[in-house]
Amino acid sequence: MTQNIRIGPYSITPLRPGMPTMTLAPMAGISNWPFRLICARMGARMVGVEFINCNAILHKNLKTELMMDFCDVDMYKNTGHSVLAAQIYGNDIDTMVEGAKVLEDRGAQIMDINFGCSVPKILRSDSGAAFLKDIDRMMNAVYRVAKALSIPVIIKTRLGWDHQNISILEVVKRSADSG
Repeated sequence: MTQNIRIGPYSITPLRPGMPTMTLAPMAGISNWPFRLICARMGARMVGVEFINCNAILHKNLKTELMMDFCDVDMYKNTGHSVLAAQIYGNDIDTMVEGAKVLEDRGAQIMDINFGCSVPKILRSDSGAAFLKDIDRMMNAVYRVAKALSIPVIIKTRLGWDHQNISILEVVKRSADSG
């Protein structure tokens, strides 16, 4: 069975009828522009940028500037073959909004907010899956980022903070209601 995924104005469809829809997940240290381009040419219909810290975007960190090299985005926009999704994380909602705006200006076609990373360093900074401890805060971030951008916003999340606090149904419903 083929799967068509609709995200805003984008229809992410299989490369050929009968094939599964392939996307490239954002992977830290891997999803740079040459790798994204190879994956797109091999059939990935959406390619993800490795996740980017919004604080580092605003502080113009050199390593982050290199991660924000979206020189491949014109190929996706011109051919319609793939879509570029940038993934962000942070702990301050104002900073997340501003960082997302920078990435949209650089050419990101979809914004992906990471609320799923459970790496201890990310959790200690009150980012990623730490948002699952306060769903209202998480939804405020989704709403504010979506309101600030003209591109679609998606989220990466988990079932809940832990086995006793499963919140995925609430998160999905409230995220959809946020736009």
